[in-house]
Amino acid sequence: MRLITCSKNTILSPLSSWALMFIKQLRTTIKNNVNSTKQFVDKISKQNIEENEHLASLDVTDLYTNVPKTRAIDIAINRIGQSEMFCESNLTKTDMK
Repeated sequence: MRLITCSKNTILSPLSSWALMFIKQLRTTIKNNVNSTKQFVDKISKQNIEENEHLASLDVTDLYTNVPKTRAIDIAINRIGQSEMFCESNLTKTDMK
């Protein structure tokens, strides 16, 4: 998960920063999550590739255009609703959504 909003000097900047706190906590619960290029390079450099295997790198264009937004939001809200930070807050899933 990552935040995909313009969050610099906009009216939604504080809201984006607030939502990012929840997303950052969720990142720690996702197996094989990569948060930066450095982390990716560190992980990939430790992989052993056999002679009959190939490593491919894909530059995906318009990756999110076919994702149903409502379903994606519901999945994210359900995951956030299970987080420790959310459970300790006074928020409801409706508030978050």
